[in-house]
Amino acid sequence: MPFRVISPDGIPDRPAPYKTRGEAEQAKTEFIERFHHQGYYAAANGTRIPLDELQRLVEIEEIDTL
Repeated sequence: MPFRVISPDGIPDRPAPYKTRGEAEQAKTEFIERFHHQGYYAAANGTRIPLDELQRLVEIEEIDTL
C-alpha cells in the first residue's frame, strides 16, 4: 500500500505518495531535518512547534487504494 507523510498542519509533504513505509519514514526524517536551522516548525496558525515535538506530530498515513 502507498503512504503519505502528513505535516502537523494536515498537509502531505508532496503530491505523490511513497511506495513503501520505509520510503515514507525516510521522507519524514528529511522533512523534520529541514527545520533544524530555524529550530522549530512554524504551523499555519502561527504556532511554533519545537523540533522535539515535531517527531510526534508528523504522521505517516497509509493510503487505502480501494
